[in-house]
Amino acid sequence: MHRFAGRDVAGFRARYQLAAWNEFLDAECVAIYDRDRSKALQLAEQFGIKEVPTSEEELFQLQSLDFVDVILTDIGTHILDTARFLFGEVAELQCQTRQIHHDIAGEDVATVLMRMRDDAIVVCNMSYASCCESDLFPQTFVSVGGTRAGVSLGADYRLSMYDKGGVTIEHIEIPKYRWANPAYELVHASIVACHQNLLSSLQGTSEAETTGQDNLRTLQLVDSAYRSAKERQTIEIGAEHRMKTTADR
Repeated sequence: MHRFAGRDVAGFRARYQLAAWNEFLDAECVAIYDRDRSKALQLAEQFGIKEVPTSEEELFQLQSLDFVDVILTDIGTHILDTARFLFGEVAELQCQTRQIHHDIAGEDVATVLMRMRDDAIVVCNMSYASCCESDLFPQTFVSVGGTRAGVSLGADYRLSMYDKGGVTIEHIEIPKYRWANPAYELVHASIVACHQNLLSSLQGTSEAETTGQDNLRTLQLVDSAYRSAKERQTIEIGAEHRMKTTADR
């Protein structure tokens, strides 16, 4: 049995993150912490978690923990991470951001143009403000075009594969969980798959697809995107994951 703690649990995602862990008999959340203690106490009561430390120091002093699940980040980070997973590492990027809604603290629209190390061009469009023909948030649409064939992931998990010979269409089935929000069924189902992969890594039966080192590379893209938008520059991502603007060359 792997005993773990949840950290930063006040957000929308936390209850689903914890519910997904309950799908596994060999993992148990024994403590949760958040600066908003009232929300941590509510989740602790809901999930039968006994320990609710009053500080991060107290949390990490718990002797029985095998790992800590930190529940953070927004969808834009995941989109850039997916781009790396599908197309490899980034050579350079440019980013434009906009703030359409003025009652928020940051941007709600971002477009990131990336040249990958194999010279493929990848564009990530992320928006909470755009009016779309099919507004199916949080579904993510993907289109990949090659010289001889292409593939696209469209509305309601419709996968289209096409070449000069025609089009093949497949509908992807999403696992159902009783605790999942139907509007977020794909996102919540993916949490279970992610937990399974990380748990298998802890048990030594497979390698983790998500590691601290790999996450830092994705977060570097986030930081580089903000730098590009602020400085209106192309940001070069070096082989050793160092950042350098085109103005510095």
